[in-house]
Amino acid sequence: MTRTIRVCSIAVCLLFACSPTFAQTENERIQARVKDGQKVKVLDDQGQELQGRITMTADGLSMSTNGTVVDVPYDRIVRIDRPDDTLKNGALTGFVAGAAFGALAMVSYSEPEGCQVVREFGCGEPSAGGIIAGTLLLGGLGTAVGVGIDALIRRDAKIYQRGAHATLSPVLTRGVRGALVSLRW
Repeated sequence: MTRTIRVCSIAVCLLFACSPTFAQTENERIQARVKDGQKVKVLDDQGQELQGRITMTADGLSMSTNGTVVDVPYDRIVRIDRPDDTLKNGALTGFVAGAAFGALAMVSYSEPEGCQVVREFGCGEPSAGGIIAGTLLLGGLGTAVGVGIDALIRRDAKIYQRGAHATLSPVLTRGVRGALVSLRW
C-alpha cells in the first residue's frame, strides 16, 4: 500500500470516528435528556442535592422544590437522576382497577335460572353490603397485582452524569499529518 493511500484511509477512519455527539456541549447533552416539567434529582458541583420539577432555561435548569424556585446553571450540574420510585403508584393503580372490576361485576350480576336457595347463600340481587365486599375484595387483589408488577419494573436512575469526554479530529495540513485529541471532564 502506498503512503498516500494509507494516509487517506486513516483520515477517512478518523472522520467516521468523530461522531456529532462528541461535538455536543454539556448544555445540549442535558437538554437532550430531560424535559420541561420532569421530576428529577440534581447534584451540583457543591455537593448540594435538589429534588423537584424542572423548567429548562437558556442558562440552566430552574427547579421548583418545596415551594421555592432554585436556578442551577448547566456548568454546575454534575448528575441528574430520576427520583426514587415507590410501590405506591402500583398499589393505587391496582386497587382502582380491581375495585372498578369488582364493582362492575357485582352490579352486573344477575340471578341464574332455577336458583336453589342454600341455607347460607340466597338467590337474588346482591345487597349493598355484597357490592361493597366484592368491590373491596377485588380491589385488594388488584392492589397485590399492582404492587407485584411495579416491583418488577426497574429503570436506570441515572439520566445524565458529567464525565470525561474525548474529541478526536484529524489534522491534515501541508507537512503535518496526525490527530488532535481533546480530553475534557
